[in-house]
Amino acid sequence: MAEKITNENYLYISAMLRAKEPKMLNSERIERILSAASFKDAAQVAVECGYADMTAMSTSEIEDAIEARKVEILAELSRLVPEKALVEAFRLKYDYHNAKVLVKSMNLPYSAEELLSQAGRVKPERLSEALSTDSYRFIPLKLGKAMQEAADTLAKTGNPQLADLELDRMYTEELLELAETLGEPEFALGYARMIIDTANLRTLIRVQKMGRDADYLRTVLIDGGSVRTVRLSEEAGTDILPELFRGTPLVAAAEAGAAVLEGGSLTVFEKACDDAMMHYLRDAKLCGYGNAVVIGYLTGMETELMDLRMLMTGLKTGISPETIRERLRETYV
Repeated sequence: MAEKITNENYLYISAMLRAKEPKMLNSERIERILSAASFKDAAQVAVECGYADMTAMSTSEIEDAIEARKVEILAELSRLVPEKALVEAFRLKYDYHNAKVLVKSMNLPYSAEELLSQAGRVKPERLSEALSTDSYRFIPLKLGKAMQEAADTLAKTGNPQLADLELDRMYTEELLELAETLGEPEFALGYARMIIDTANLRTLIRVQKMGRDADYLRTVLIDGGSVRTVRLSEEAGTDILPELFRGTPLVAAAEAGAAVLEGGSLTVFEKACDDAMMHYLRDAKLCGYGNAVVIGYLTGMETELMDLRMLMTGLKTGISPETIRERLRETYV
């Protein structure tokens, strides 16, 4: 049953987030970073956005600083947002990312600790202990079940992609359930369905490039999106692919996907998928208050952190501004 919280409960947090938007990374600041005369000058633009001075940081220290900022933002909003399920919905992806890393690294001779995120609901150390002891008592029920099933699948088949699929399906199931608990769930449900549609579109392109048939595709698509999986598996092709996503924010990404199948750029396709989500979230900017504002801000910040990581580590390691620019996603502001 949805929690009885109205938009009025969001007045303060919405105003606070709107006040933060002018300091966010926008296209003008990105161009200033890319055209800066020195790395020190580029780092100063990030300081204007509220980040620590990265001038003297190594690439690994930059990564750590950006991860710490993500954890800080989620922790702050967890305290302030009226509906705790809303911020939990954002933390989910990091729990399931960590689960994927840990399951696949079980039999590796080296540690994958540097790939783990501290932004989830559960500390990665606790997930690791649960997996190593096969005891999930202190892990959220769905996450623990998915980890156990993924580990069993990997042990039986040796196929890490099938193990990932177990976790992806439970992630999207839990994401939809959390969205449905919100007092006004429509925007959050649209966000969740966008995540599923995007994952399915990426899967479809990958599977078709592999030359696999519709039967195989049907087993790896995820239910719950706005485009039915049966239609995706039975009708997908370069001539009809954009039509399948007509009326959704992913139509341009579908066109880029069809181009990939004809030899086009995978980078352009991946960027189009991410930008489609930002187009959907721009509707949040039209809302004066409500959980849509929080969803828009959090996803905008996630994109900002990803772009800033590419900018600062790319410049630090000598990647050309032109190459970095091609990889950047659209900003929220």
